[in-house]
Amino acid sequence: MQKFFASATLGLLLVGCATTKVDVESLEVSGQDRAIAANTLPSYAINGHKPRIAVLPAANETSFKQCNLAGGLSEQVTNAFVKAGSYTVVERAQLGALMNEVKFAAGLGGHLDSRKLQKLAKQVDYVIVTSASGAQVKANFTEARSWTDDKGQSHYIPPSCTEIGKANISLRVVTFPSGEIKNSITQPGVETNSHEVRYASQCRVQDACGMLTSAMAKAVDDKKEELANIAPVYGYIYKIRSNKNQRIASVSIGKSSGLKVGASLSVIQFTHDTDPVRHTSIQSEETIAHCEVIGNGLTANKALCLIKGKHANMVKIKHAVRVKHQKSTLGNIKQQWHSFQNLIN
Repeated sequence: MQKFFASATLGLLLVGCATTKVDVESLEVSGQDRAIAANTLPSYAINGHKPRIAVLPAANETSFKQCNLAGGLSEQVTNAFVKAGSYTVVERAQLGALMNEVKFAAGLGGHLDSRKLQKLAKQVDYVIVTSASGAQVKANFTEARSWTDDKGQSHYIPPSCTEIGKANISLRVVTFPSGEIKNSITQPGVETNSHEVRYASQCRVQDACGMLTSAMAKAVDDKKEELANIAPVYGYIYKIRSNKNQRIASVSIGKSSGLKVGASLSVIQFTHDTDPVRHTSIQSEETIAHCEVIGNGLTANKALCLIKGKHANMVKIKHAVRVKHQKSTLGNIKQQWHSFQNLIN
């Protein structure tokens, strides 16, 4: 067995000692650590770059055709992916050229022609298909109220009008080159606006398009942390060292993918099958273990992690690792609040 004494890497391993103790001097490369998994990795994971995504023009499946809901939704989703920092987003000019190449109609709806979509494989890793649906607006009039409290104080609330706009967004992630729908999101959004009026006849929706655009923006904002995970960010294990109790993996992703010491990676084994009806390849993934990041590498796309789980001994070189971004507490609170708004409106 080969003893491990690389001083630069030793220092990195010690970074994680504050939370996880690693017996560095006992690490060796055993025969088991040299095993290579039969894994077909995504091209971007092999080439060491972020997943490239293209947000296609959204479809307006609402009755509000006079509103530019499709354009607004495309812009909102694109901005959310850019801010996530997990992906390389294809620029609009480049996307337009790709769209012309495969003769897409602007506002692609529910049907996906995987043969045409596969022509994008050289340019992107995932295509994002979005649509707006279920849009509705209404205005509720509330009459004036007056009352006297227990202390004899008089109170008066003038008549008011509450405008409500609702819209649902849906988003699908299409993987290449298979054309498989990798993930999907559906989220309702609600926008409200209250103001004083004198009469019920004055209570009406002033700007339906603006209300619906704002409702979609809130739906996208509610899902922004989920969008950071919707198209998986993969790397792979390229070296393993171990001792009697621990196995340390060197992985091909690091700070550039948002990894921090203490973060958890999923160790993935890809499996392939064939759809007997469509005769297309189906790729699925199985999480066989987890890996705790204990140190970042000398470059932004390298890291070291401690393999964990009862199947840790099954982990091999060339197994994929997937970044999992954690939802913040604030994100959870915001989602619960907007869900409550959807119920009461």
